[in-house]
Amino acid sequence: SQDEMWKACSQYCWSCVDGYNCCILAYGQTGAGKSYTLSGLEGEPGIAPRAIQEIFTLLKQQQEAAEYKVSAYMVELHNDTLYDLFLPLKQRKQPP
Repeated sequence: SQDEMWKACSQYCWSCVDGYNCCILAYGQTGAGKSYTLSGLEGEPGIAPRAIQEIFTLLKQQQEAAEYKVSAYMVELHNDTLYDLFLPLKQRKQPP
């Protein structure tokens, strides 16, 4: 379930706040549920929206202790081509 996946990955949010680079990778065949696991659905958020919310919650709690800079990227690798998932749909080439 989404909750089980979140429990397995949530610890990495503290690592990010502590200054470590972190990466979450979903790998598998078409239709295996990678997009669902990472993005989720309305009412069932996946790892990415939960992690973003958790990181900013942790940063807010630590705002007096340090100054933070947050950067992120999200890409899809399809047939040896990287697609920037933060670009608006009209600006990125869509995988087949």
